[in-house]
Amino acid sequence: MEKLITTQIANEVGVSVYTLKRWYRWWKNEDVNKLNELVKNGMPELPAYQKVGNSNWKMWNREDIEQLKKFKEYLPKTRNGFMHSCENKKKEEK
Repeated sequence: MEKLITTQIANEVGVSVYTLKRWYRWWKNEDVNKLNELVKNGMPELPAYQKVGNSNWKMWNREDIEQLKKFKEYLPKTRNGFMHSCENKKKEEK
């Protein structure tokens, strides 16, 4: 099973590394009830990654690309979308 690092996954999905990291930060920090409701309404889940080595490189299986593409397609094409709450939390922490 081929493993891909963040840069490779971002290139395959057609997003920046920053966007990929932002998706996972939002997924990790969002309210569980809100996530469950979004998934119930059709939002694809983000696939889990593995941390490898001393530097904790994030690695995905090649098969995860399709699920990430589905997630990308699901996202609303608006300025704030439903990830806006995560960005607000980040600003409040500063």
